[in-house]
Amino acid sequence: MTTKAPAISNTTEYLKILKRFEDIDAHISQLWKGNLTQNMSIVSAQEILDEVQAVYFDVMVHVDGNVNRERQRTFTKSVLTVADNIANFILSKMTSGSTVVVLKTHSLVLNLEKNTVQNLSHGTLMVGPHSGFEIPSAEHIFPHLSSNVTLNRVVYRFGPELHHISNVRDQFATDILTLSFKNESGQENMVQNAAQDIGIWLGNSQTPLNGTYVKGQYVGNDATTHYLLEVTAFKPLHAIQIVLATSSPVFENTTAYISTKSPGNFSGHSGFQFSSEVSFNGSVASILLPEGEITKAGIYYVTFDLVYSHGVEFRVSTTQHRCRYSIDNANSWQDGGCRVSPKSNVNSTLCLCNHLTTFTST
Repeated sequence: MTTKAPAISNTTEYLKILKRFEDIDAHISQLWKGNLTQNMSIVSAQEILDEVQAVYFDVMVHVDGNVNRERQRTFTKSVLTVADNIANFILSKMTSGSTVVVLKTHSLVLNLEKNTVQNLSHGTLMVGPHSGFEIPSAEHIFPHLSSNVTLNRVVYRFGPELHHISNVRDQFATDILTLSFKNESGQENMVQNAAQDIGIWLGNSQTPLNGTYVKGQYVGNDATTHYLLEVTAFKPLHAIQIVLATSSPVFENTTAYISTKSPGNFSGHSGFQFSSEVSFNGSVASILLPEGEITKAGIYYVTFDLVYSHGVEFRVSTTQHRCRYSIDNANSWQDGGCRVSPKSNVNSTLCLCNHLTTFTST
């Protein structure tokens, strides 16, 4: 006979978890009082992060669908607060230009860097197998700051388990990533309406959907063979990505046309409501139906042409992506200022955003 783990909805268990978070915060406070070197600080911080992981795991074991909203928020805030306190402690020990510090457990990763605006590293920063950021030069993000100003870059990666803790009713498919820049005093330098998009790669656990199949093909007035796909949209406001793995390379500059009704006249594209460019990578073609056009679940029809010499066969797979961000410690999620990139794939959703905060995908 198996014994059911006590649910976090149980007040006793809930208070025990909060007490463990309080003890971890007290441990961090003690570190501030010590005269530790940077290396000693990193070792101590890693030990604390391991403690957080242990609490994280116990919450996952005990959480159930009866947890009220306020307790969900408390758990999330506790995890984020402890991570922030650990980051601030380590950053206080770092000097500008020192080696990037990475602390990690199975579900948590902290990536910390201190440097001048001019020298702060940019490019692609991966903090998980399929999660990370494509960061423009910090000088483009902060054009108003002098190049010799020191900034701290703070990156958190939380495994998708945190979604289960923060809101068991939400079905998130990816890690949670937080990217922020702080000044020497630990205050955040806000990034809004950036001149260049910041790319956020969110590793996901979803598998390709099977709601897409080839409905038919026809020869248009231009003597080009057009293919018609019928696509099932399971979730509204999600971008649909159709990936075509072809038997031979295809040429670029192909446009896909999308309709919510089965086209009765194949002589042109006048009956289609919106279009999308087809992107190519060797023998793989990708069509992205933007999230702004997928306003409801249902059937969508996609037509496109492939230019080829000796015929082509292709396999179709479909995934659905939606970029979300939070400005209140993951208590609520929004869409504005972000869009799904056609570079997304079955392993990752690539979000292009003009601001920095906490990101995820559904």
